[in-house]
Amino acid sequence: MVTFRVVSRFLAVTALFGLMACGSKAPEAAKTPEDAVNRVVEGLKKNEPVVLWDALPKSYQADVNGVIGEFASKMDAEVYNKAMAVFGKAVKVAKDKKDLIMQMADSPMGGALPMPKDQLKSQYGNVTDAMGAVADSNIKTLDGLKGLDVRKFLEGPGAKVMNTAMVMAKAAPIPVKPEMLNSVKAEKGAAEGMVKITANGKTEEIKFVKVDEKWIPEDMSKAWPQAIAEMKKEMAGLGEMAKQKDMILKQLDQADKMLDALAKAEKPEDLMKAMGGGM
Repeated sequence: MVTFRVVSRFLAVTALFGLMACGSKAPEAAKTPEDAVNRVVEGLKKNEPVVLWDALPKSYQADVNGVIGEFASKMDAEVYNKAMAVFGKAVKVAKDKKDLIMQMADSPMGGALPMPKDQLKSQYGNVTDAMGAVADSNIKTLDGLKGLDVRKFLEGPGAKVMNTAMVMAKAAPIPVKPEMLNSVKAEKGAAEGMVKITANGKTEEIKFVKVDEKWIPEDMSKAWPQAIAEMKKEMAGLGEMAKQKDMILKQLDQADKMLDALAKAEKPEDLMKAMGGGM
């Protein structure tokens, strides 16, 4: 469905680059490409996702703001607010019913849960805390999203989300792990703007260019305009929201009722019954 694809792309962009115009004070621009690399690496090692936003040139931040603004202007407020309210209720139920969910994980019913038992038990608190930080933030309403301070968001809820993602990535069998950030070393290359980056024993020379006084990889500078153009083109899909609104609200109402049933569960079997009916 086009609308859901657009929304998912929007959420991916906001997770990486922030959500609206900068509010709190940003540091001075890095003087060299090596410094730019080190700032991002050191910031991510300290769980500070705001360094990703600060590393973007001002014109790129403006591009992201344009995409966000278009999303906010075309997104149906009733659908957005209802979806976020259901999301917030889901987080509360997940926290309140933790003991029952853990019992369910230890039973034959554990296969119905979204992740393996061991990972669920070790990461449950991190995941629910990160989700709760987002559910309680300004983006829980469309009006709040429109006026969000990106730096405060990334320093608060954004940091919790990033920490959860990093922890889970270390535990998950995926090819790229955050450990590679811990071993990055940047050195000035023979040519101006070249940076030699070593990660996990592999070395690569990357050309950096200066855009709006910010050093960024040349490949990123070439790909950025097309990526933003594609995002704006896909925003047209939000126009279908009016046609789908009744169906979407109906589905959200069904999810809301399922969460009410889950909230009343007193044993794992009750959870399964509520989940089965809600599906």
